[in-house]
Amino acid sequence: SLLLLRVAYVWDSPKTFLKLAGTFYLTAFAMAGAALAGGRLLEQNGISLGPMQTLKAGSLLFSLFIAVILARRGWSALRRNWRKEDFRLNIEIQAGGHSCHMAALLDTGNDLREPLSSLPVLVADYAALRPLLPEYLRQALEAQGNHDPAKILDQLSTRAPDGWLRRLRLIPFASIGEPNGLLLGFRPDRLILHGPPKRQTNQAMVCISIKPLGNGYQAVINPEIINGGEKYKEASCA
Repeated sequence: SLLLLRVAYVWDSPKTFLKLAGTFYLTAFAMAGAALAGGRLLEQNGISLGPMQTLKAGSLLFSLFIAVILARRGWSALRRNWRKEDFRLNIEIQAGGHSCHMAALLDTGNDLREPLSSLPVLVADYAALRPLLPEYLRQALEAQGNHDPAKILDQLSTRAPDGWLRRLRLIPFASIGEPNGLLLGFRPDRLILHGPPKRQTNQAMVCISIKPLGNGYQAVINPEIINGGEKYKEASCA
């Protein structure tokens, strides 16, 4: 069961894994207790599981009902009570011979992908990304903000002499109050995730957010980026 937890869930520290394991086993024990209690309360024809025991048919329904309640309430409680530090990690983004470091928040609800390549997306603050970006891109972003990414990309089509235009993408997203939004993104040379364990990937897109994302972190990361990473290898920034 520990191997099952290791494969099925995203976790970035032993502390987070222990919380996941504790929740898993508490839920399993509660379900078993509910099934036994339901079997005593509901006197119906049993379903034979062998010569040693018989499980009441009503117990199956009762335990399933309890499982649904525990799953819904348990996950809500975890999301409320787990500290955000348990979902944070430091990352490094490399592109065009430059790099920048920032704190990222693992967002289990982030399933944003770039539509053409289907690569998972990381959204980062412009202020944290600024040292990484060429001057003409910084000027365009500071002039337009997030208001018209398509216009920014159109303007840059004649002003991107160093190959950055090939990196840029328009990535659609939906949120409350903005059901048909667009973000300007780019594909980095490498994204380094400072674990544990320390991992790297180039199979990701980085979206630029002019507005700060939150206190204490400068990026939100799709869990698929972590799942798709490989063991870190020392290399010079391309």
